[in-house]
Amino acid sequence: MHVLFLIIASLITLSTVIPYIRDILKGKTKPNITSWITWSLITGIATIAEFAGHEYITAIFTGSVFLETSAIVILGLKYGYAKYSLFDVFCQIGALSGFLFWYLFNSPAAAVIASVLIDAFATIPTIRHSWINPKEET
Repeated sequence: MHVLFLIIASLITLSTVIPYIRDILKGKTKPNITSWITWSLITGIATIAEFAGHEYITAIFTGSVFLETSAIVILGLKYGYAKYSLFDVFCQIGALSGFLFWYLFNSPAAAVIASVLIDAFATIPTIRHSWINPKEET
């Protein structure tokens, strides 16, 4: 039964990105790809790790999130905000340093802390973009 719920959750997750993608294609939304690249990277790594750990069921969910974020990266390269400012570079370095933290400490707790830090650093460029250009975010 839990497999069914996971599949339903994956489908819901994939469907939630449809309005965002629609607005990107209409020119209403211009995603900051700094954030989306990082989110794609972290969900891609999580999906690979789950497959490697034979956790195929949870890999379905994170894999669907990876597809969603990767689609936004691809569209964002053409229609989004794809310029790296110095601020974006610092946020990207902060996010990537979370991976180093994760690697160095090699523990489940470090992985959770690193994931939260990576996600937080990844979110900052999009929040900033939304604040400066509110009409460019759905």
